[in-house]
Amino acid sequence: MSKYNKLALVILVLVVAAAWICYTAFSGTSDNIKIRKGLDIAGGMRVVLQADRNSADWPKTDVQAQRDLMDKATSTIEKRIGGLKGVSEGKAFIQGADKIVVEIPGIKDSDKALDTISNTAQLEFYYLKDVQSASNPGGRWKISDGGQDEYVFSDGETEIYSGDKEKVMKEVVGAPANKPILTGKDLMPNSRQAISNKTQPVVEVQFNKEGRVIFKEFTKKHVGDTLAIFLNKELLTAPTINEPILNGEAQISGFKDLEEAKNLANLLNSGALPISFEVGSQESVDPTIGGDAFSKTVKAGAIGLLVVILFMIFIYRLPGFIASLALCIYTMLVIAIFAALGVTMSLSGIGALIISIGMAVDANILIFERLKEELKAGRTLSSAIDTGFKRAFTAILDSNVSTCITCLLLIQFGSPAVQSFAVTLLVGTLVSMFSAITVTRTLLHLTVNFEGLQKPELFCVSDSKPTAPFNFVFVDNRTIYYAISGIVMACCIAALLVWKLNPGIEFKPGTELKVSFKQSIASVQDIKGIVDGLYEKNQIQLANGSKTAIIKVTGKDQPNISTKDQDALVAALNDKYEVARTTDDGKPIADQANSVNPSVSKELVHNALIAVFFACIAIILYLAIRFAIGGALDGVKYGVCAVIALIHDALFVMGLFAILGKFLGWQVNSLFVTAVLTVIGVSVNDTIVSFDRIRENLRHRLKGENFSQLVNRSLNQTLTRSIYTSVTTLLTIASLIIFGGLMLRQFYWTIFAGLAVGTYSSIFLASQLVVSWYNAGLSKKDRALNRVVVKDKEGKVLVSAPKPQETEAPEEEDGSSPAAAPEKAPAAKAKKKNTGRKRRF
Repeated sequence: MSKYNKLALVILVLVVAAAWICYTAFSGTSDNIKIRKGLDIAGGMRVVLQADRNSADWPKTDVQAQRDLMDKATSTIEKRIGGLKGVSEGKAFIQGADKIVVEIPGIKDSDKALDTISNTAQLEFYYLKDVQSASNPGGRWKISDGGQDEYVFSDGETEIYSGDKEKVMKEVVGAPANKPILTGKDLMPNSRQAISNKTQPVVEVQFNKEGRVIFKEFTKKHVGDTLAIFLNKELLTAPTINEPILNGEAQISGFKDLEEAKNLANLLNSGALPISFEVGSQESVDPTIGGDAFSKTVKAGAIGLLVVILFMIFIYRLPGFIASLALCIYTMLVIAIFAALGVTMSLSGIGALIISIGMAVDANILIFERLKEELKAGRTLSSAIDTGFKRAFTAILDSNVSTCITCLLLIQFGSPAVQSFAVTLLVGTLVSMFSAITVTRTLLHLTVNFEGLQKPELFCVSDSKPTAPFNFVFVDNRTIYYAISGIVMACCIAALLVWKLNPGIEFKPGTELKVSFKQSIASVQDIKGIVDGLYEKNQIQLANGSKTAIIKVTGKDQPNISTKDQDALVAALNDKYEVARTTDDGKPIADQANSVNPSVSKELVHNALIAVFFACIAIILYLAIRFAIGGALDGVKYGVCAVIALIHDALFVMGLFAILGKFLGWQVNSLFVTAVLTVIGVSVNDTIVSFDRIRENLRHRLKGENFSQLVNRSLNQTLTRSIYTSVTTLLTIASLIIFGGLMLRQFYWTIFAGLAVGTYSSIFLASQLVVSWYNAGLSKKDRALNRVVVKDKEGKVLVSAPKPQETEAPEEEDGSSPAAAPEKAPAAKAKKKNTGRKRRF
């Protein structure tokens, strides 16, 4: 059995296994193997809880103690999520040093869920030694018969209500001098709600071994005294001890209903949080909105895949068909990996998968263009396949590594939605290398065995229709390209300085609601009066044919507003314009709600800047290593020039969004940063393709050819593949823009614009900058004569050849034609005359 027959067998096994995993995942026959939908698809709530670093319980300098505390808090929150009704896949995980991200898909009552997971649940039992009782008639405070709603403590001159937590703890309890007798740590994890003999809801608790002894001894000594039970420093109940309690059990009363008692029982069973938390950000998505966006995104992906397949078959014929088959295998493998690993897929993650489909074809395009060159040079089909793959591999490796670098930075510094995108793109990039290098190559070699499939026209190579090579003048016109880029950059910088970027909810603290209406809203002013009546600081934008309002408000006391206030705002809008979405009981609700506090907003901006900075540094270092042909400095030249082109692309996108933000209200958020970083990681691919050919041509230089001519020849040789690789990626993004719905449309537009301008900068800017840098190092005489200078490591001139004269361009050994050559090629390399006869490989 040949090498490629063995590989074909391995691929077949992988395809069968992937098909089984995909079938299992989509049929729902396994709880372990399935596609898990993110919150933006399944609906639900995502909350970022931030620990109170000013608390006395927070370890100031002990990093390990901080980690242990956060681990304990995460475990407690996970237990509480498990106690929520109707929740089966909620999760909590640590982000950074002091944050916990909580995701609860499918939750309907977000208010109750938030209260449950963020409640510190510090249960404390205090002996009220200064309260009058049968055994302590001379106590200062007397408790009035305030019932269960509120207690009143009076000393004849002063009245303190139990709702005033600070005064109760200081004046009545005497804290912190008066320590609690027992806390929630002394309870067994088996609390339960019940109904007392007075038909009042209570929580029955049982103390552990140590707590039972303490409670027994205390109740023996204090029969007739008052025992107060506090939850988070708020008085729940203050019963009188009628008799010693010897069985280690107690009842907690003071609840409005059985549901409130049940919530406390769940909190006590899960344990108290070791430190208090505040809500850093909160996001809620209606399930129907997420489901609709999911179906549209999948549809867009299918259309994008079909368009790319048709494009590849039209351009490359038989190799294009094989690449399309490999692309289908690639898609199946990626989905199977996600299903087997239990990766949670968000809309941004699905978008990354679809974009990676376009990128996966890039490697095939590089290979097929090389294959055509080798076939035109007269190689056999089998030899051309191996040589084409070998020569294309370096460009494929370098471009994919740059994408992986960006993905790793996004995973490190991004929000959960950003991380989902980055993980998907990273896995897709790695699998695409396997697909192109192994699957496509194996299928092409198997094709060689069928004589009927060895026709030159099936590989876009025909003796009867020779094609003239490109011979555009790029390098000599570089000052024109510099001027064009300079003017565009000046306009973009001016837009950023004058109009600035329009920050979204993540970068500007507050609350953002997306509300859909059954009828179109004539203008923003129609609903602005309603919003103005509740919140003075607000921004309103209409979308989706004026049937959706995106409302951003800032509270009076704090930037973000509570869920209760959000409901009140939606209800006020519903009074005038009927809101499209309601709960089962008819309550109007928003499609989506996001809230971010200032500290989280500041951290997002900080992380975004760090990610962009490190992405640029990492790309410079990698390219410096990979392109250090004449030494480390030469490698740095390539890296710096590539990053300058990337900064050019990023500035263009930012300037464009400043303009769109001014006139269309487009906002930037964490996904915008993701898009910019994606542009940095992906658009550098075309630059690397050009640099790779320059690197190869430097090793096989034409006699007397100067560096400018070499670069110009390299750009012409890679022009087709640079355009095609961009087109396939842009086609998939275009399908997402057209068919993928509104939720991520601005995100896709950002990537589309960035990659489009990235294609321009790769061809007209990056390589030209390398030439300018190279020429800047020449002497005035050599620069005037346009000489080629080659120096050794010590700087000694080895070659100083004059500019060659223009002659007929010979065909190179690899089948490509130079832009200019110094002299006629040897007879052995002379171009063969076209006889008009067809040949087989």
